[in-house]
Amino acid sequence: MVLLIPGLTTSSDMFIMPEHLNLVEYLLAHGFHDVFLLDGRISARHPHNLQRHRWSVDDVVLDNLAAISKVKELAGPDRRLHLVSHSLGALSVSMMLSHTRGQGISRAVVNGAGLTPRGSMVSNMKLWLGPGTFDALFSVDYFNPRWGQQDAGLVPRLLARLVYIGHPECDVPGCPQLSNQWGVGARGRYRHENLHEDTHHRMADLFGGSSFGYHRHIQQMIAAGERAVKRTPHEPRHQDLPADYLKLAPAIRCPMLVVAGQENALMQDANGRFFEVLRRVPGVPHELLVLPGYGHCDPFIGTAAHRDVFPRIVEFLRRQ
Repeated sequence: MVLLIPGLTTSSDMFIMPEHLNLVEYLLAHGFHDVFLLDGRISARHPHNLQRHRWSVDDVVLDNLAAISKVKELAGPDRRLHLVSHSLGALSVSMMLSHTRGQGISRAVVNGAGLTPRGSMVSNMKLWLGPGTFDALFSVDYFNPRWGQQDAGLVPRLLARLVYIGHPECDVPGCPQLSNQWGVGARGRYRHENLHEDTHHRMADLFGGSSFGYHRHIQQMIAAGERAVKRTPHEPRHQDLPADYLKLAPAIRCPMLVVAGQENALMQDANGRFFEVLRRVPGVPHELLVLPGYGHCDPFIGTAAHRDVFPRIVEFLRRQ
């Protein structure tokens, strides 16, 4: 059985896209008959992401543990469980595996982000300046790719207008906002040529808004030397989580497939660096999958992902 975990501001919709053969359909067609999808607290399905909160990636780790417990309760505790995860979901899965040593998980796929988050210089500047500027100075509670399509107040409208001016390469509503939200330039989240036309035109529906708590945690990780660390060491609900997740990565006994889009403008070579940590671990067959011509999100939502990416994932999950 397989549990699919999406990234921040998206939802399980990224795994069940109707415009082309999606990952759920592909898994079902290739013998994985129990496929579960998680919409944890970072999912765009939840309205609480459109208000201020202090949650961190540590909280998402706890969501993952609760979801795995529920899946095993429903399907049986002795069944082999695989995880397939994306972006901040992949970061949280990697953190969870570091915390648990991978106990109870057969294999895990992490796309785009592992335990060594890395952005470009401009992306890092956005992480340093953005949350404080919008939250504290302008009283903006969250960032939303739909700002250019809805009346969200003066500051959001002005910001949306500035983003569109800075992204003349695309006039699809929401698309420039997404490229700007985390990354830099036209390829911030994906390569346009990899998307189905219908996917491109509904990007603002696939990716929702998000408050800045997770941004602050990733900012802290980058400041700590581009390594996953705990956000609030003295928070009681996080007391059992490790202070430094990367330090415990060599103890992960669950084989991991680390997926890296070669054109990932969001996380740069973060997953390549993460694999360099994992490959030194003796006795655990971790693997690296580099995808030429792919960015950050398109390994799952790209129109040709069922030919270029999904077969490699299934091959890895089936390997004994």
